Amino acid sequence: MPRQALYRAMGALLTNDTLPDLSIGDWQALIHFSGEALVAPQLCERLESNGVLGQLPEEVQAYLQLVRELNAERSAKLCNTFLQLCRVLNEVDIVPIGIKGIAFLLPDSHGGSQAHSRMCSDIDVLINGGELVPALQALKLAGYQQLVNPINNPTATDDSEEAFADIRLDDHRNDAAFARAHVPPLVDQERVCGIDLHTVVSNNDTRRVSALTRLVVESAVVSAPVNAPEDAHKVDAQPRFAVPSPAVQIVLCVYHSQIKNNHQWLGLVDWRLLLDINTLMDKYPEHNLVEQSLALAKQVGMDGEMYTVWGLMGRYLGVSVELE
Repeated sequence: MPRQALYRAMGALLTNDTLPDLSIGDWQALIHFSGEALVAPQLCERLESNGVLGQLPEEVQAYLQLVRELNAERSAKLCNTFLQLCRVLNEVDIVPIGIKGIAFLLPDSHGGSQAHSRMCSDIDVLINGGELVPALQALKLAGYQQLVNPINNPTATDDSEEAFADIRLDDHRNDAAFARAHVPPLVDQERVCGIDLHTVVSNNDTRRVSALTRLVVESAVVSAPVNAPEDAHKVDAQPRFAVPSPAVQIVLCVYHSQIKNNHQWLGLVDWRLLLDINTLMDKYPEHNLVEQSLALAKQVGMDGEMYTVWGLMGRYLGVSVELE
């Protein structure tokens, strides 16, 4: 199935309450594509909410439901990993900002009821550059490890036991003046996923990244702890963390998709991005996210990319967008 036909079929599946007329070969191509696009669990969720999941070919339905269940289990583990990281950092008075995918998975955060269906490979958190050393010290004491310098361990692979070792504070890669976007990936004792500890939101296009980082920090909304102060050190205590505002989250996601990952220049559609934006629109109907995100994007020289994405939202997800 040609790419544009795949795009049209994907849009129809996500928005209609009737299924398109597809051959078994087309279904196989479409499901394979949803996996490549990292949206198979979200596709399953949409089909169920549209009342058509049960009308799928039996093997397609079974596959999507299995992927959704497995992803929900992993999402829960990612959330637990993030919350435990926050507890460690809170001990040294650092409130990390969850950025990118993890901001959609956190309880009562941007993902809402769809949070468990959003695929996420790792955890990205943003802290102030001046907090990097105390953060690494706290994480080292808590038993976190870090990807070793490949120069010092050339035979290790990223998924091997020897790929990670105790955090070295004298490692030049942990110097805020040297680190690009984040220090080398960290893992806790469970090793569910990598943790990228950022001091800026990305590692290229310095002027724009500085502006984006400032937007994220200034817009960040800190979670309200539900525990009494004397419970703050308990293992199950609710830690403090922050997430960007919905409009800033959109701008940041568009930056990573359209600019950093080159979707704008390659003419590709990032379906996970479109579904993320749609999720935010559903969660925050009181916000004019089109207008707000366009205004913010203009501040950082991203209005062209933002117009493109809102155009794609209208074309494939039927979102009513009036662009001047």
